[in-house]
Amino acid sequence: MKVLFINETDIFRNNSSGITIRDLFGEQYCSNSYILGIYDGEFHFQKGKTLIWKKKFKYITFINVLLKMRKIDFDIAYTTGSSVKMLVFLSMLRIITKKPILVHYFDNWREIGKKRIKNILLSVIEKNNSTSLVISEEMKKHYSLTYGGKYEVLMVGTMNSDTVSTVFKDGKKTLMYAGGLHLGREKALLEIENTIKKNGLQMSIELYTFESDYKKYANLFDNSITKIHVDILHNDIIAKYKEADALLFVEMGYGSDINFLQYSMSTKVPEYLSIGVPIVCYAREDIAVTQYFLRNNAALVATRKEQLLDTLITLDNKEYVLSIVSNAVVASNRDFNRTRQRKILFETMNRIIN
Repeated sequence: MKVLFINETDIFRNNSSGITIRDLFGEQYCSNSYILGIYDGEFHFQKGKTLIWKKKFKYITFINVLLKMRKIDFDIAYTTGSSVKMLVFLSMLRIITKKPILVHYFDNWREIGKKRIKNILLSVIEKNNSTSLVISEEMKKHYSLTYGGKYEVLMVGTMNSDTVSTVFKDGKKTLMYAGGLHLGREKALLEIENTIKKNGLQMSIELYTFESDYKKYANLFDNSITKIHVDILHNDIIAKYKEADALLFVEMGYGSDINFLQYSMSTKVPEYLSIGVPIVCYAREDIAVTQYFLRNNAALVATRKEQLLDTLITLDNKEYVLSIVSNAVVASNRDFNRTRQRKILFETMNRIIN
């Protein structure tokens, strides 16, 4: 099957989108495929890592690119969609080449911004498709009711594990968070820090983030409780997970449009689930990740600030925590198994093509 990748960012970049797509399809598969990106205000068209076409972005450029697309041998295009600009291009590609386009919804972008225009364009892009891919059960339910059509759940990210790594030790516990501090996540982490400080809990926070976020938010934290690490390689962070006594997941939606995140399933979820270390989730109750953790009893969950103290204290309940961690590993191996994911992916594409 010949897949053409069309996304707003280069899938060979080591950001969350690039890492996720390459992991889903496989590095070798992506390297042997055509990739068209519309990013940094320019068109980028490449096979594997070799850039073979590039031009300053203007809408009139669409026509030139589309003419080139007619010469490319592909069976189906795969995209994570997003902006109106991208959807205009995809709809034109669908009309001119008559080739199917599979949309994989990572986030709820179709209900943000120019919602009506986006969904009109999507009706053109997905016309005659047997199904589309969504990132969570909650997104599948909502889109089915709201827009009709069929949706297959394909959560992304995989790190299978067969063991529980939790080691209960006396004394101070280390909580670890890895990721950006935007979208109000810094406020949620500060509330956890304040709960530790106010109640004299024997806990500290190891926070791994980006230099840009460090410059913006570092002075807000108490360095006697929270130690911040900057721009650590992804693989090195994975190795740090097992050294923690608990992993923090925060998504309270402070200062963000929670509608965009509501049905998302963060790539951090499979990483956390598979490690064998307890997860402390401080997030809104009405988002997909929280519902996933609750449904699988796979994390210690607080959905309000008033619940944080009891949730953190529960980390001392060894028997309960071990059951939570065991559930997390089971959920990881079931829902984020690479073989199962690729089976869903390629069976879905085959159905659309045929």
